Amino acid sequence: MQRNSLQGKIPPEIGNLRYLTMLDLQGNRFTGSIPPSIFNMTSLRQLAIIRNRLTGKLPVDICNNLPNLEVLFLSSNILDGLIPPNLEKCSKLKNLTLSGNQFTGTIPRKLGNLTMLTMLHLGENLLEGEIPVEIGNLQNLQLLGLKATNLSGSIPANIFNISALKILPYMEIRYQVVYLQI
Repeated sequence: MQRNSLQGKIPPEIGNLRYLTMLDLQGNRFTGSIPPSIFNMTSLRQLAIIRNRLTGKLPVDICNNLPNLEVLFLSSNILDGLIPPNLEKCSKLKNLTLSGNQFTGTIPRKLGNLTMLTMLHLGENLLEGEIPVEIGNLQNLQLLGLKATNLSGSIPANIFNISALKILPYMEIRYQVVYLQI
């Protein structure tokens, strides 16, 4: 149901589709929060709700009932609050994109436990603090996007040991633009 003009709230009854493996609602005009029922769809492997007008916070227990989730795309909405550290429980996660929202706080160190990740995009949020050294544990990571956040400090050296890394968009760290080429 991507790229339509669907609008209003995402119906909570969508969570009744217990055998659904892929839910793609990107490029619509949905508003309100993401129904909690979506985070109980145990068969779900891919969830993409990019480019909508969704608001609210992600539940702290977001991954408790998503053991098969491989793709989580929630970019370009108006989601806020902290990035749940519980995301590490989605141990099969390969692609995580939360960019273009209003997430605050720090990057959870526990994201470094998602060893299957090939893409981690957290840019264009209101994140602060340092890049956790644990991100260097993501040896399958091909893209690390932290553009336009308010991160400070230095880039952990072990990030440069990620042999799979192919794309590292420029990172703005306290008004100092750092261009990196791999």
